Amino acid sequence: MAAHYGRSHFASEVLKITPALLCHQNKKNETALHIEANEGRIEVVHLLLSMEEHYKEMLMTMTDENGDTALHKSIKSNTSAYSSNSGTHGLREIANAME
Repeated sequence: MAAHYGRSHFASEVLKITPALLCHQNKKNETALHIEANEGRIEVVHLLLSMEEHYKEMLMTMTDENGDTALHKSIKSNTSAYSSNSGTHGLREIANAME
């Protein structure tokens, strides 16, 4: 949440202390990565995936209540952006960050 609201440094420091928070899920089984990828917040996606290598693969494979990974959410969000002619959410950058 801190990174979502422009507090990336604070989020980074909290995650250094408690990296397991990266895998915390909300009521919809979404992680912060799901939410930020869906919103197209590339900087935050990079931050989350750079925090702890141990959690990176787990984060990329975790699914929400619909069975979607963060990359799926990003793709679906990007498709909606195309159909509404509002541009992209940086799908390529998000996919690259998840590699």
